[in-house]
Amino acid sequence: MDVKDEFVDVLSGAELEALLNAPSIKSILGLRNRVVMTLMAVCGLKVSEVCNLRVVDVELDVRKPFIRVCNTGKKERLVFMDSNTIDLMYLWLERKPRRFRALFPVIKSGKRTFGKAEPGRAISPNSVRNMVRHFAKKAGIKKRVHPGMLRKNKERKKESEKKIKNNMLIVIKELIELKKYVSKRIDLITEKININ
Repeated sequence: MDVKDEFVDVLSGAELEALLNAPSIKSILGLRNRVVMTLMAVCGLKVSEVCNLRVVDVELDVRKPFIRVCNTGKKERLVFMDSNTIDLMYLWLERKPRRFRALFPVIKSGKRTFGKAEPGRAISPNSVRNMVRHFAKKAGIKKRVHPGMLRKNKERKKESEKKIKNNMLIVIKELIELKKYVSKRIDLITEKININ
């Protein structure tokens, strides 16, 4: 265990659940905020990664839906989503204003906007920090909450590692099946060539 990890506050399972359920998905702003915090908590995305996501980075029409994430070093990685996150993402993409390229744009709605930029621009890291603090307070969490605490969820890490292993096994099985299919096709073609 790193020395840094010993001093980082973590949220209990109940606190995390209360925080993620604090934004109401009835409003478009609440839905956006819930998806943002869910991606950080369940998928382990950093604030900057969430803010930089575009609509084209989300792949839902595949067997194992994923998000293409680019970190600050411009290294790309694929992040798989659980079924709850996939459902939230479908709902968000259905209700999100289509004219914006940013996956999580600034939306002016009511008194709380979490972003002073013009509508359509990607939400800022500062907006995400304010969002997390606001909903932690709304959820009744007494300690000071910051976005990094969402990523430090130990239960999420174990689940995420398990999902990655399962996804890798599925890909390996599919590659084995593909190899068998290709081998059969080669045998059939070779057989046809020998007959002629």
